[in-house]
Amino acid sequence: MTVQIIALAAAIAYAFSFILSKRGFQYSTPITITFVSLLIQTVTLFTIALTLTGIPKTTPFVLMLFAIAGVLQAVVRQLTYIGIEKLGAARSGPIRASVPLWSAAIAIFFLGENISAAIGLGTILVVGGILLISWRANEHIKDFRPWYIIAPLLAAILGGIVYPIRRYALRFSDEPIFFGAVIGVVGLFCTVAYLALPTTKEKLVWNRESLVYFVAGGAFESLGLLLVLYALSFGSVVMVTPLTATLPLWLVLLGKLFLRDVEKITTRTVIGAGLVVAGTIAITLAK
Repeated sequence: MTVQIIALAAAIAYAFSFILSKRGFQYSTPITITFVSLLIQTVTLFTIALTLTGIPKTTPFVLMLFAIAGVLQAVVRQLTYIGIEKLGAARSGPIRASVPLWSAAIAIFFLGENISAAIGLGTILVVGGILLISWRANEHIKDFRPWYIIAPLLAAILGGIVYPIRRYALRFSDEPIFFGAVIGVVGLFCTVAYLALPTTKEKLVWNRESLVYFVAGGAFESLGLLLVLYALSFGSVVMVTPLTATLPLWLVLLGKLFLRDVEKITTRTVIGAGLVVAGTIAITLAK
């Protein structure tokens, strides 16, 4: 039961991160909170790791796996925040939460796994939910562009790759706090390197009001990651993923409470979020 509680808490922590990020975007940019959240993750988790457990003994292979996860994490987080800024938390959240669909697709097309009736049904539900959320989004989103949908969708696809990498690496070295810090420092390095490129037009935008939201949002993001790593340390992906996949429902609920003045949450969005959650759970349990 402990694993289920941790996984559910992770979904709620991520939901708060989405909500706080959306409020901060009134004054700043996605690249800024990507930098802030990764910095918070790195400093916080390294401090906890050095205080409580120290630097664990591990192998270069395991470090390489978490370094790969860190590189992907930087891209996933930036795309996630772009989706939140452009589409809103309640719309981008369900699309971002479709990770199990893409994990299943990767397993079927590249690893030769068979598609079951449950995976087929789950796929229909997830795709239907995403289409319902995206349909006529221009009616509620100012200056809507089709690529706004692509950002959280690509984040979900990359998430479908990084999720099993984390789980596989934790089998060799069960140190979620330390490796959460490794993911953070690698992601932070990648973000700084991207900002330093002469071709990069994006800049960090510092605003006192946005910084309050971004620091709080980054703290919840780091907490969510840590809880997921802990859940994966003690439980299987099949047990953890359905509960973390409840993120869209928490986003709808919290969005109704805290984002009423920022974004409009329609009935179509609520139904679409429910379809994505149902489809995600069906796909996960079928594995």
